[in-house]
Amino acid sequence: MTPQADFCVLASIAAGQIEPLRAALARCCEPLRPGHADPAQHLKLAQIPTLHNIRAVIMEDPSLGDRAVHPVVWPDEPVYLAILGCCDGPAEALLRDLAAHSGDWLRVLLAYCEGFAPDTDLVSWLIAHQRGSAASYVNGPGRTVAQVHEEAALAALLKAGCAGLASAPVRARAAQLRALVAAQRPTLCTIAPTPPDVAIRTLFKHLGVPAALLVFVAVLPALWWLLLPALAIAAWIIRHHEKTDPLVVVLPDPADIAERSRYEDHDCTNPFTAIGSVKPGWLRLAVVRLVLWVIDWGAFTLFRSNRLGRVGTIHFARWVLIDQGRRVIFTSEYDGFAEAYMDDFINKVSFGLNASFTNGIGYPRTRWLAFEGSTDEQRFKYFMRHHQIVTQFWWRAYPGLTTFELARHSRMRHGYENQLSDVEAARWLSECAQ
Repeated sequence: MTPQADFCVLASIAAGQIEPLRAALARCCEPLRPGHADPAQHLKLAQIPTLHNIRAVIMEDPSLGDRAVHPVVWPDEPVYLAILGCCDGPAEALLRDLAAHSGDWLRVLLAYCEGFAPDTDLVSWLIAHQRGSAASYVNGPGRTVAQVHEEAALAALLKAGCAGLASAPVRARAAQLRALVAAQRPTLCTIAPTPPDVAIRTLFKHLGVPAALLVFVAVLPALWWLLLPALAIAAWIIRHHEKTDPLVVVLPDPADIAERSRYEDHDCTNPFTAIGSVKPGWLRLAVVRLVLWVIDWGAFTLFRSNRLGRVGTIHFARWVLIDQGRRVIFTSEYDGFAEAYMDDFINKVSFGLNASFTNGIGYPRTRWLAFEGSTDEQRFKYFMRHHQIVTQFWWRAYPGLTTFELARHSRMRHGYENQLSDVEAARWLSECAQ
């Protein structure tokens, strides 16, 4: 299995260069599909065989004013150009390919950023400005870009072949369909085995949370008399803040929503980009880091069957801590409309949603980090819209394909390559005919 990775390159935009950069990003997109890459300009992105998607966003934080409710000294935060995406294999290898294939485009954008000059070594600069994710999620881990395209082509052949099948028992019709499609010699590369070093890292990651719990329960009983009171005090402090932290409710501006809507729903999948500040204090930051570590472990270990919790419409998601933990970037790619996306979060993963966002300034009040919060539907949606940023540039390797279709194509491939029982063959033929 080839693992997927995400990359995030952050560069501070030079003074007075935000609007020129915004105009440059707009020129990279289709006039009729704002925010979506113009294929005529970005054909070279398709030549990178490992690139699932990429976005370039001006990270203007609309929520910085909310910090005023916490009377601490906040430093001035830079406005970043963020280049984020997902790929097959190591992120560093992808950045090298990106520089090789689309270096001219990147240089145009990075020219508006501090510390970048015409003679800058692009690969070294990208690697030096990369930030790792605190947590990430992949729908269909191991499904490469090449596999997506091959399985989509196979699915089209199988669907076309279903129309010409002769009347026969289920297994006989399945054999007919396989023979019919095999005669057209579809390209299906062998799924690569997991590299040994990746397998070892995967094993250690699987064992991470259980090992931590084992150490806590079995190895440290002698320290419980110190640890348990400390945890109780920390829980009391957090609960006190939950009940007393100032509420920040910013009603969405209809004009702002209308502007964002121009960038949405040009494909079955939409990008989502948001940024916000973590509530001040070392305890809040410690909780954020712990929660994101657990989310990352859960997404990697528990949610590997094309669903994040019960939400099956998310392709990729990531949380990136920036500015020494004072702010968090959240990005995702999801199928459907923004309102349905937020409703899915509320109705299906409220517990995890609260845990991951409750330490952000302006989030609806939670109880013990996990309860209430997003169940206050209107305030949650106000919070999400308030922190959302327009994704000025987005490119995707397989437009028009939802998570449901990607999973169905993989099942169709499995049926094509393997012998099936009567029940399995009937189900496979039904999917092929859809």
